[in-house]
Amino acid sequence: MEVDIAHIVEFQAGTSNSYILTLAQEKLAKQVISKLRAELYSSDLDAPEMNSLRREEHLRLNRFLVAASPLKRVPPEILSHIFLYTVPDFGIRFPREYHDGQFPFELRNVCSHWRKISEYTPALWNSVEIGHIDPETSISLSDTLGSARSTIRDNFPLSISIAARDEISAIMALGELVVPNLYRLKHLRLDIPISSLCDLIKNHRNELPSLVSLDLAITSSPDDFALLPHLTAFKEAPNLRRMAIRADPYSSRSFLAALLDIFIPSDKIKELDISDFGDCQDLEMVEHVLQKCPNLETFYASITEPEFQSSISILDSDKSVNLSSLRTLCLSKSRYVHSTAATKMHIPWWQLQELSIGTMPLEQLSTILCQCTRVQRLAINSTYTLEDADIIYAYTTTRTDDILLPHLTSLKSSSAQNILFDRLVLPALLSLNFGIHNIKLATPVILAATRLIRRSRCTLQSLQINCTSKMPPDYHKVLHELLAQAPEVAHFTYKFYKAPLREDMLEDILARTLLPRLLSLRCRGSSQEGGRILRMIEQRMKRDNERAGRIAGWGGVQRNQWAAESGDGTFRWIR
Repeated sequence: MEVDIAHIVEFQAGTSNSYILTLAQEKLAKQVISKLRAELYSSDLDAPEMNSLRREEHLRLNRFLVAASPLKRVPPEILSHIFLYTVPDFGIRFPREYHDGQFPFELRNVCSHWRKISEYTPALWNSVEIGHIDPETSISLSDTLGSARSTIRDNFPLSISIAARDEISAIMALGELVVPNLYRLKHLRLDIPISSLCDLIKNHRNELPSLVSLDLAITSSPDDFALLPHLTAFKEAPNLRRMAIRADPYSSRSFLAALLDIFIPSDKIKELDISDFGDCQDLEMVEHVLQKCPNLETFYASITEPEFQSSISILDSDKSVNLSSLRTLCLSKSRYVHSTAATKMHIPWWQLQELSIGTMPLEQLSTILCQCTRVQRLAINSTYTLEDADIIYAYTTTRTDDILLPHLTSLKSSSAQNILFDRLVLPALLSLNFGIHNIKLATPVILAATRLIRRSRCTLQSLQINCTSKMPPDYHKVLHELLAQAPEVAHFTYKFYKAPLREDMLEDILARTLLPRLLSLRCRGSSQEGGRILRMIEQRMKRDNERAGRIAGWGGVQRNQWAAESGDGTFRWIR
């Protein structure tokens, strides 16, 4: 009874001024007040001791938490990787690029444990990129270099990238960043005048013991031939394995040949990129490089055959190229490439695992592909013009033997070369990426892709279609047939510009009657079409969420902002 009265006094009369206590209730209230005041006074006297005890227990708890922390069992490399995802910008782009007036990264609000991890995370402190140095702002260049220099930590291998078109800025950047750290350089990328580079390196020979990767963009002049011998210091770096040499498109062939002779022969180089090595590359130059670098694993080049050069017969057929380690080959960089010469090269096609090749007649391409029995990733980069469409379209009536590539998992093909789909058999294909750039080829290309999937009996998981031309009125029918032939696709990208997805097809995708295992949909086109798709998806989500007891459906959507100039959006859902 007394408990009930106390409850009424505390929670009814104590919370309302309109409730008046009876005499019995008032007597009880005064007794409780007296008791509570005594307890409160006693608590005030014990408060310092209790606070001290609480602080001590809190410290003990923290010590035990640290002692039992699972982080102690995680390797520091993994912790560093985790830390990078929490750092704005750094988790997206490395190395860090410094601009005028920008200060180096500062650690704020980081506990001592993670601070120590960050200090031993090389990706934060060993990569510096100085790009686009403008001679007119060279006054602030010293501040920029000082900011970058203060970020570099001792004992870490360094990655440095410098781009400067004038000699003053180049010499300042080289002197401040490169020269003091030559012995720690692991990756070096320079886009500077060749005279500045030679002035640097001629006085520092045999000082690059850690250099593994070198990327040089050479800006030359007719008077630079005498400077080339100084570059042999790079070739003498004992651990150099990867090299990219880029030259001015207007450089003479003799200059390019002399530059190549500085770096080859070399049996140390594993990866070589000369795809941006001017417009004077021909079969002779590429073959010369291959013969002098026998241990290449990855090679990028562009073979240019000018129209006036009808044939190339300078090769010695008895001089074989021993490339037992070559696994990746790219011959498709320049828009000027017409690689009929590729079939004349002494390449061990049968051992390649990755091949990217440019424009050539389909029969020559077929000849090469028939030999690539171990290739896993294939990119065919066509540069045919729209005027070639009639010729290529006519090829659809021609059928020869199938080309079986049993290990191919990824195929990327652009424009006119897609008609080759009718000859390929790809049982291991997981990813298909192709382009449609001519209205005359749209229907044949999509139908050929459908037949390729059906004939190969592959389990396609990723499909990307790049459409830059107008489409015939019935394109949606053949596109629907293609998607129906690939029910296992989890990631679908459709880049449309003048041929958006029809509403009925998109509704089938959202209802999972088409592409039932789809996890991500990416569309690109005009902002108007992007907004239409976005509204349909949101309406579908709203309807799905209103259905009671729905087990599988839209679990979430991640979307980019639709920009007027790009109209790019990505939608993801979880089943």
